[in-house]
Amino acid sequence: MIDARGIIPPMTTTKSERGKLLKRIRGFCSIMGDDLQGLDSELLTRIDETIRSLETPVHVVLAGLADSQHHALASTLVGAPLIETKGTIAKCPLLRVRMGSEPRTSTIVGDRSRTFRGCVIDKLVSVGATNPIEVELPTLPLSQLHLSILPTYEAQEDRAAYLLDLIGDSEIVVWCSNASTVWHPNERRLWFTVPDDLKARSILTLTHAQNLADDDSARTTCDEKREIVADDFAHIVTSEAADDISDLLDTLLKVMEGAETALLDNARTLRDELSAIPLGSIHATPIPIPAPTPAPSTQEADASSDPAASLRTTLARDARACIAATESMTNSDSAAVFEAMATLLSGLSKTLKGGLTLHRDHEALMAEISEADDLIGLLSYEGGALAVQEAADLLRQIAVDVLDRLDPELAMDGTNAHSDENELRKAS
Repeated sequence: MIDARGIIPPMTTTKSERGKLLKRIRGFCSIMGDDLQGLDSELLTRIDETIRSLETPVHVVLAGLADSQHHALASTLVGAPLIETKGTIAKCPLLRVRMGSEPRTSTIVGDRSRTFRGCVIDKLVSVGATNPIEVELPTLPLSQLHLSILPTYEAQEDRAAYLLDLIGDSEIVVWCSNASTVWHPNERRLWFTVPDDLKARSILTLTHAQNLADDDSARTTCDEKREIVADDFAHIVTSEAADDISDLLDTLLKVMEGAETALLDNARTLRDELSAIPLGSIHATPIPIPAPTPAPSTQEADASSDPAASLRTTLARDARACIAATESMTNSDSAAVFEAMATLLSGLSKTLKGGLTLHRDHEALMAEISEADDLIGLLSYEGGALAVQEAADLLRQIAVDVLDRLDPELAMDGTNAHSDENELRKAS
């Protein structure tokens, strides 16, 4: 998944997908108001968990024993040295790394939260810092990643319960283990208690793999370890050095995309369930929406041989149809009306994507249409006359903006809807 230049491609899921689902689910909660508490407790829990998951980036935990190199791998993964002094590793508390505009380090010193410029983990640990340390870096390869680097799990320490609590608060776990050493009893005890659903999103990274090349005993030990942990990890990769993370990063991207897909699928299912809940009775009778298709004018006929002119003519006709249709939407609260609005907006969007470039603000108009489509979908949950009126006003304004951006001659051809609408807008 990483190309020959070492560039990491963006995940197939964009932030806008999360944002749209989050907006819809939050909109439902807002519309429900106090009635929300009357829903089933299990459904309320799902709503809360889904909103929290959509709001936060993927949380990945990196951990291991003292000789696992997990701190060094973390530095390579985030693109900056986190710890420069070897003695810091044994004493280093929990580290949390996320994307930031500039390097900053924060922690609680005494009873105060302190923030320092740059990455100063070594200095904080040297003066006895024991609270979790937050690091912001602009070099993170994935902006949708929050990385936690757990304290070193010393073989003689019984810290399984503490580490398990930290691991449980994550979507993906990367456990690092020396490829040439046996699977330690403490590691075995820790992974025995990890939930199965988290094991399905876990990656075992066998470090120091360069030691296996000329050591038969080490290779045998590594093979035995692989066999022992086969049921505890969904993925097993190797790393020959601290800067060798290609296999790890490839696997991490795949697991992240899988987790993202599962999250969005669950969010869509929840959205559909919520949209099926009746939010009130429909009292008004839906009014049919006219879709006038005027006879082609001479100018339109002449434009048929010119693709750009033809697109402009189609766009102008679609915009006028939107303006005319909104006059029949004002007293209706049928879900079909909202669907028709979305269809009209979709027509405008498709025409623009067909290759038409307006004189100005083409991209701004596309963004305007996209936002209007989201808002109309959100308003459709309300199912009331006021929501219909607000959506109709929004659709009409988009149509007027489309006409404003076309050639004046074409926009005015065959109708005075453009000028009439501008007069209405000025008056309002």
